[in-house]
Amino acid sequence: MFICLCNGITDSQIKRAVAAGDTSLNDVRNRLGVGDQCGKCISMATDIIQAQLLSIATDAVAVKDTDSATTTINTGMNDDSQVQGHCVAKPDNFYQVA
Repeated sequence: MFICLCNGITDSQIKRAVAAGDTSLNDVRNRLGVGDQCGKCISMATDIIQAQLLSIATDAVAVKDTDSATTTINTGMNDDSQVQGHCVAKPDNFYQVA
């Protein structure tokens, strides 16, 4: 889907820029030129960048603990969200899956 019509930038291009290491609108703007004309795409581009960063972070938080053969998952949420499955709640939104 086109996000920046002025420069012909798609959501896929923005996602690839984030996957390549861009972490802000300024980074993506420097790489792709998104938002340097009329600016109407900035809000949508920012939403895509944030969603992609969250997706990358969520994929990276499952860490294998080889000593105890458990997996720890950080939900990244600051509320009382539940993790489905058999798990034990831990402080700071960490869950140990048994």
